[in-house]
Amino acid sequence: MGTEETVILKYLKTFPHQYVSGKQIARKAWDRKKFDKNPHWALPILTRMVREKLLITDNMGGFRITPEETEDHGAKKHLPKKVEETIKKVREEAHGAELDADHGSNNPPGH
Repeated sequence: MGTEETVILKYLKTFPHQYVSGKQIARKAWDRKKFDKNPHWALPILTRMVREKLLITDNMGGFRITPEETEDHGAKKHLPKKVEETIKKVREEAHGAELDADHGSNNPPGH
């Protein structure tokens, strides 16, 4: 998983039960310069992440992290192991970033 995917997942982690628009993700997940240069930078990445089942989307164009378990007519379905491991890793990294932010480090990766 690339840096952009990681940054998007970390950003969406701050909205655990909400769908976030692609435009908002493009504007807020990275710095404003990236959005000003290309306001649609996140859309191909978001599309790929939905295809890889890292994210789910609603009919309004919003995105969120795929829940660890989903309900389907009372039966619980688990995500593929690779997807669960990736989401778990990003959640752990985001938790570490939150701890870093508490100590004054609040820059996105690569900055």
